[in-house]
Amino acid sequence: MEELRDLKQIYSLAAGRFNQYEGKDFVLPKIFKEQVTEINSNTITYNDYSAVIETRGNQNGVLNIYLPNQWFYIASYFTDFYNELQRYKKEALKVVSKERLKDLNGSSLTGQEESLLQRLSLTEQSKSYLRRFMTDYSWWYGAKTIDRGDFYVSPILNSARLVNASQSFVADLCAFLANKTDLVQAIISGEEAASKKNNTNNPFSFQQIFYGAPGTGKSNTIKRDVDDKHKTNYRVTFHPDSDYSTFVGCYKPAMKENIISKNGVESKEEQIVYRFVPQAFTKAYTAAWNTEDEVYLIIEEINRGNCAQIFGDLFQLLDRRNGVSEYPVDADSDLADYIRKNLKNSSRTDFPEGVKEGKKLVLPSNLFIWATMNTSDQSLFPIDSAFKRRWDWKYLPIENAEKGWKIKVNGNEYDWYQFLEAINKEVFGLTHSEDKQLGYFFAKAKDGIVDAETLVNKVYFYLWTDVFKDYDYESQKAFRKPNSNEPIAFKDFFKKGQELDEIMADKC
Repeated sequence: MEELRDLKQIYSLAAGRFNQYEGKDFVLPKIFKEQVTEINSNTITYNDYSAVIETRGNQNGVLNIYLPNQWFYIASYFTDFYNELQRYKKEALKVVSKERLKDLNGSSLTGQEESLLQRLSLTEQSKSYLRRFMTDYSWWYGAKTIDRGDFYVSPILNSARLVNASQSFVADLCAFLANKTDLVQAIISGEEAASKKNNTNNPFSFQQIFYGAPGTGKSNTIKRDVDDKHKTNYRVTFHPDSDYSTFVGCYKPAMKENIISKNGVESKEEQIVYRFVPQAFTKAYTAAWNTEDEVYLIIEEINRGNCAQIFGDLFQLLDRRNGVSEYPVDADSDLADYIRKNLKNSSRTDFPEGVKEGKKLVLPSNLFIWATMNTSDQSLFPIDSAFKRRWDWKYLPIENAEKGWKIKVNGNEYDWYQFLEAINKEVFGLTHSEDKQLGYFFAKAKDGIVDAETLVNKVYFYLWTDVFKDYDYESQKAFRKPNSNEPIAFKDFFKKGQELDEIMADKC
């Protein structure tokens, strides 16, 4: 089944990422100018910081639209939002007529329309989103009715905080760029990064967080794009005790063996010494400056640690232009000594001032920092907005991975994804949130089978401890004893001790 994404969430993410833009003059990359010579059949010519679009009217002949290059840049940040709005409209027209779409805001679907909605090949959650899209414009910041061809203009301009008068062309540029992902990325990343992509197939996002519900394949996505392609990478997992020293490095005691001579007799003596021990960031940083190949720093569970504490002043390095840090950071003497020794023999010739000597820290354009974030844990250490907007965000939805996994319990067999759909519907109905739902890879199947032990001790235990514990039994409609309306306690899944009651696990 198809999955529609939360429009309000996409709106907020796009706005958050765009907030890092300071409105400075912008030069369009060469690759963009070469490939885009027309927009909607209108000729376009480029100046250094602006473009001119020639439109041909029936009455007035050639008319010119003069627009700053910033508008292309702004539009590139909202193409994802535009595409999802168009998906919603396409699905809406399967439920109601174009004329009916004019009147639905603030209203409700008829019984017949609701019936058509239920027949769509969408998840229950997606149907709920679609219903709200048609009947509650405030959810996606709509103004013009959905039947109109330009219904997407207002929410895009609102997300970008632009006035609706002359700058509505930004929304039109979104529509033009919507299916041109390479050009969008060329604009955002700059000409140098775009050129590099053509040569190395690099995925562009210098700082990217893969986020979604547990089990949606976040770590596996990184594994597929990094490990499976044998790219150099260094990994770290954030946790509540993580700090700057465990991320960057610090002095630690070590044993050193010395040869001493006493009365003409040599002997060995162990001595405690202190040396700088690099951690994941420093290893990835020096590795990147020692090569021109891509190097990846992978941060698992980034929101389980205090990012402000862990990154410290390295936070400033995350502001990058064409992949290179715009604002260098001074390195302390211990870190500087380590970096200087490790970059001494680097063959690179593009070191910014002070970097090879270890005095200044600057991220190179071949160093990528990718992270995972489990949205069900997002309240552990909230990530502040200043940190968030320095990252690209990639949402991994709950969807059928089509592995054909089955649940086998008490001699019966069930389809794993159908079970997930059913349980996720209950979770969403109870919590009104995607965060606590289960992704396809939440549990590990053995030879395609999720057995009773895994089902109870992994899946059911999660539901009890992380979902239902905040609600009383009467509100838990998903789990009832067989042939009874009585709620189940987790202990009911066990006969005695550790002996699993498969009948209860099967019938609840």
